[in-house]
This record gives sequence, structure tokens and C-alpha cells, in this order.
Amino acid sequence: MLIELQDLGKSFGEHEVLKHVTASVERGDRIGIIGANGTGKTTLLRVLCGESLPDAGDAAFAAGATCGYLEQTGHLDPEKDVYETMRLAFQPALDAMAELETLQKQLAADLHNTAITDKITACNAVIDAMDAYNMDTQIKKVLNGMGFPADTWKKKAGVLSGGEQTRLRLARLLLERPDILILDEPTNHLDLETMDWLETYLKAYRGAVLVVSHDRYFLDSVCTRIWELRGKTITTYRGNYSAYLPQREAADERLQKQHDADVEKAAKLQDYIDRNLVRASTTKMAQSRRRQLEKGRDAEVTRDAHGPLDGVKEPVALRRLRVEGQEAHPLPGDGEGLAEGVAVHGVGVHGGEKGHLCAAVDQLAVGLVGYNINIGTVLCLLFTQHIA
Repeated sequence: MLIELQDLGKSFGEHEVLKHVTASVERGDRIGIIGANGTGKTTLLRVLCGESLPDAGDAAFAAGATCGYLEQTGHLDPEKDVYETMRLAFQPALDAMAELETLQKQLAADLHNTAITDKITACNAVIDAMDAYNMDTQIKKVLNGMGFPADTWKKKAGVLSGGEQTRLRLARLLLERPDILILDEPTNHLDLETMDWLETYLKAYRGAVLVVSHDRYFLDSVCTRIWELRGKTITTYRGNYSAYLPQREAADERLQKQHDADVEKAAKLQDYIDRNLVRASTTKMAQSRRRQLEKGRDAEVTRDAHGPLDGVKEPVALRRLRVEGQEAHPLPGDGEGLAEGVAVHGVGVHGGEKGHLCAAVDQLAVGLVGYNINIGTVLCLLFTQHIA
């Protein structure tokens, strides 16, 4: 087990954010973290990566486990170019290589020095663990996958756009290969091709992946479990986002039935109290029932008014499109309910331009949003909902 949370709580002053959180993370887990805005997702991530300590309960981490956290805001050395930035992921191995060279010279002068041979063994272990002799192959693979072609590798990080810097930070983090990989909205600055590459990479990742995302397709493709933050705590659901939805609906139905039963019981208790509190022979019993009623009110569960993904209304249909020239083609297997043969015209597809379109198709509001990066593809998300 990489992480174990036991009855964890976190507050900021008098504002309680998390309470009674119990959950665990195993190697190989792909966990999607969802919840309405303000429910404590970022606070939870900071606890999980060790940046913040809980005020109650316990957060236990496996001995020696490493953690990498991609937050929505972060910084790069503006003077280092793209390739140099990626090499930083191998800094422990680069240091070991430099030390190894010195040790080998020392060993040549003292062949029987066991202390030197032990240090050489330790250096080789670090290098082998990171497969550092193949670091250039690894760097090029990840850079290409994350949308950085060779002609961008000499660009200084300081001249990159905000989105490009975020992608570069993510690319470097992937090369670091921590045991626990924590990602906060990793798909915000990715085009479809890069997103597909990232999904494939994460599904084969040897450690655990925890991700906050609003992209249900990404959650469906990558995740094997869903953590829903609601009521200041976590409920765990098995499967991806699509598997979570009916489980949550069933849980809400059970909660509603229990709520209705509690309301009916409270009404009966109140009726008994009203009829018997003033009678001397039944006053004690009525007082006991009143205490029971008050206790039930204190423990009443209030249902979350927000939807599964940060209060956003569930779309009637949801599709991803690939833009080619002036037409947008639905990707196979995405969503249902959209009129067939929809061709989208007038969308900017040149580097640096943004295309926006809103049209009405069979009483559905169709929104096409996205931006271009220099690999020439467009990230397009199509949300449809009934027109009010």
C-alpha cells in the first residue's frame, strides 16, 4: 500500500474542509478525484503529496515511496531550454554518473578498496533504476508524445506560453516516474493527439496515478476507481467515470429513501411529543422522544445539490471532434444523440488561432471550443444540452 488515510480531517481556522476521510492507494491504481468546486480537492491533493499535514486522523505513506505533483500553477527555470529542462528529470542519475567517473579513477589507483567498490555499486544502482544510459531516447519519446517536436527543443522555457510550460512540466514529471503521480487538470492544455498519447502512457504507468479532471472521456479511459468528494469526505466507487454514475445514482436513491423514512419518523415523534409532553403521566417519555428527535436532526444528512462534475449539468451528448481543414469529424465511439452528418465550417485551424462556434442542431446547443499548438491539431470538446 502506497498511501493510507485513516479518519483524516483538515481545517483552515474555523472552516472545516475535510473530515472522516478514509481511503487507500495501491500501486497500479488509477484514481479519478471529482467533486463540486470548493469541496477540498486541491486540499486533498496537497495532503496526499505531503505538502500539507492533516489536523486530525492520519496519512501514512509507504517507506521510500516517491511522489510527484503537477499542480495547475508551477514554475520552470526560464533560462533553460526545453531539452535541458527534461534532463533535470535525470539529475540523480547525472550526479551518479559524474561521481562514478571520479570513483573509477580512484579505484584504478587502489584496486582493492572495498569502500570505493561499494560506492560504485550504489551509483550504478541509481543509473540503472532510471535507465539513464537511454535518457536521450526517453526524453525524445516523451517530448514528441507531449507535443514538442524537435524544432522546439532549443526554445527557452521563459518564451513558452503558459499552456506550453504546463505541458513541459507534465512531460518532465512523467520522466521522473514517481511511485505516486498526482495530476491536477492535466488535460487543460492538450490537443487530442497529445491527450491520446497521455492516456496510453498513464494506463501503462507502473506506479499509482491520482488525477483531478473535468474531462469525463479522460476519466473513462484512464481511471479504475473514482473518489467523489462530497459532504467533506470521500466515497469510493469502483470502475471509471461511466461506471461511477449509476453507482452514485443508486447511492442517492438509498440516501433519499433513508431521508424520507427519517422525515416520517420525525413527524411521528413530533406528534407524540405534542400530544404527551403536557401530561404528567407521559412527560418523561415525551421528553425522551424529544431528545431522540433533536439527536436525529443533528445527524441529518444534507444532500449535495451539485452534479458529479463540479456542478456542471450532465450533457445530453458529449463528443470529441477532430478538425481537418474546415470540417470537424466526430471520433468513433464518442457519445450519442448528435445529428449525423454535422459539418463544422469556419473554424480557425492555423497555429496560434482559436476557433469558436455555436450553432443549433435539432434543438441542441452545440459548442465547439479549442486552441491550436504548433503540432497542427485542435483540441475540440463538444458539449450539448437542451436549450432553455
